[in-house]
Amino acid sequence: MGIRLVAALLTHRHDVIAFLRSANKVVAVLPASVYRQINIVEGDAKHFILHQERYLRGRWLCDAVLNAAGLAALPPWGNSELPAISQSVLNGVREAGLDRKKP
Repeated sequence: MGIRLVAALLTHRHDVIAFLRSANKVVAVLPASVYRQINIVEGDAKHFILHQERYLRGRWLCDAVLNAAGLAALPPWGNSELPAISQSVLNGVREAGLDRKKP
């Protein structure tokens, strides 16, 4: 889903910052012409607020966050990190909004 989302955002002339576990995976599936148009930030989404501090504040300002982490990675035994990832992303977005003094 994330790859399709990146393509759609670039088609509509949006700047894209992709927060990923590993840039290697994206390099393998995206054409170089697309890969060169996006900014890659590697990290653990469960600790988004720590990465936000390191990468997003002052370096890039984001107007929107789209979370493409999904149930495709849900292990067969039903233990998912998705709730922790979602909470972490929401906390990071909330902090960024407070920093910028706007949503």
